[in-house]
Amino acid sequence: MRIFFLLLLMFFFNLAFSQHIQFNWQSCQYQIGYERDVMSNPSIVSTNDGYLVLTTVETGHYTPPPEIPIMNIWLIKMDTVGILQWEKYFGSSSGAVKIIPADLDNFYIFGSTDSSVTSPTYLPNGGLWYIKIDNDGNKIWDRVVGSENMLLGAGANCISTIDNGILSLTNLVGSGGNITNSFGFWDAWLLKLNAQGDIEWDFTLGTDGLDIGGLPIQTSDSGYLIPMGSADGTTGNIICDPPPQPTINSRAVIVKLDSARNIEWQQCFAASYHLIFQNALEVADGYIIGGFAYAGDGAVEGTGYHLGYNNQGEQTCDLWLRKIDFDGNLIWQKCYGGSGNDWPLQLLKTTDGNLVIFGQTQSRDGDVTGIHADPPYLYPLSDDVWMLKVKGTNGNLLWNRCIGSTEREFINNGVIQKNDKNYILAINTVFGNRGDITCGVNEYKYFSWVSSITDTTAYVNIRDFEDISHSIKLYPNPADDFITLEIPNQYDAQNFQATLINSEGRIIKSLLLSDARPYFNTANIPSGLYLLKIENQNIKASMRFIKK
Repeated sequence: MRIFFLLLLMFFFNLAFSQHIQFNWQSCQYQIGYERDVMSNPSIVSTNDGYLVLTTVETGHYTPPPEIPIMNIWLIKMDTVGILQWEKYFGSSSGAVKIIPADLDNFYIFGSTDSSVTSPTYLPNGGLWYIKIDNDGNKIWDRVVGSENMLLGAGANCISTIDNGILSLTNLVGSGGNITNSFGFWDAWLLKLNAQGDIEWDFTLGTDGLDIGGLPIQTSDSGYLIPMGSADGTTGNIICDPPPQPTINSRAVIVKLDSARNIEWQQCFAASYHLIFQNALEVADGYIIGGFAYAGDGAVEGTGYHLGYNNQGEQTCDLWLRKIDFDGNLIWQKCYGGSGNDWPLQLLKTTDGNLVIFGQTQSRDGDVTGIHADPPYLYPLSDDVWMLKVKGTNGNLLWNRCIGSTEREFINNGVIQKNDKNYILAINTVFGNRGDITCGVNEYKYFSWVSSITDTTAYVNIRDFEDISHSIKLYPNPADDFITLEIPNQYDAQNFQATLINSEGRIIKSLLLSDARPYFNTANIPSGLYLLKIENQNIKASMRFIKK
């Protein structure tokens, strides 16, 4: 009976946490009049009086047949509660990737185009298109770059840089033109423009095999961290130790560059099936790397991988987080998900030291609760957006929430973090008025579903310690009559409860420490191996030492 009530209590606890996302407002934007109603995954940024949403829409067809759709970049201005203010189109035969802040009240649009209508600097086989606009959507400048013989792949992305420029990463095959270096097949090509649209530098990462880059970040030391996947390559500037045998299975790769694009260090991780890194985030004591894990062995062993297969018998992936220090040393790593495909798209840090992740899920089990999509595992028509919060110190899952309808939702670059609890989401969906969606119409259309959400969870009585064991020095070790703890100044060292535990797990002594350099008397305890644990309301640590 006690077990039954315990399980019942756990059920209601999880149910309460699964219901804590509140929708403040939502708006559905879509195109009418074309059979396919194609729309890409939207991107969103804040302005001084609302939001700009960027996507790609079908606006017509080429004639004569075959009827190839004409795609345009579509920019929508919304006010602070999601009401449409104006809309603009850019180019012809063009596609949007992302909108990001520039300088002052200006913004960068990053996409691609293969039309002379778009820009006089167009490339006939397609090029990367950079547009700088003001707050009203007026073009300040634009530039098309690339090579006449390049082939663009999926997964392009961009970030704002600390000098108000733009850095893009594009996966491509090609050489010549603006591409300084190529390794012979699919490479990750980094290109840096300044605020005036001038090319400052480009840099290629890759091998003679298939190399796919994720979302780069600029690090606090003015360098860059690039998450990647690499397969079937043995030459180039991605070097794994030991050298890999050619294989179709991708390895997850992290590359750290300094400010001059010199490779400081790189790491490769392999398993029996695909591993890929997709995104990264710098935190106080290192980096969080997000990726896909299609296997639970090799570099992912012991992370809690959830084995599963889709309806075609293919092994599915878990959302994989790996926390490392600034030199690439592992702090912790975990997998999250269920028996469907689960992967990360946006990594965000909160002021309590924890992480909020927005990704995708097709799972109905494991860590995933409340998926709307039906039927499961039928990509691409069965995804929910998956929001989860994990502890920054050890990766433990705090809560998760599926966001979506009975069809497919995809979020990609559509997240604005207003603060720890409030977020603006721009989601691509193919169905209205289902599940969480209360705007739109009951027709099979593509929508940009924009919403404001609040995490209403009250974290009262949930103790979220920061483990600082790696930051404390204990000496001398072995000890004689006393030990000293040296605690860094940035931590609150007042009122630590200290507990001394022997090798048999028995508590030998407890006392209160209240100084930044506390002394612990060990003169009267027997020789042996001991564990010293300390904690206060915010911090905990544990250290082993030997008493002579």
